[in-house]
Amino acid sequence: MLTSGVAADVINTLLRHVRAAAAAVRARVAAVVDMAPTAGDVTATVPGHQ
Repeated sequence: MLTSGVAADVINTLLRHVRAAAAAVRARVAAVVDMAPTAGDVTATVPGHQ
């Protein structure tokens, strides 16, 4: 167990940073996944217009 308040504060700060980073990664992945079908639609449509 942690007995030091400073150590617990450091760990809590690190956890906040890790959670924020994970949220940013999830948001980025979601944006890329949302764009993938659109990119496929554009790729499938463009050659048909030539």
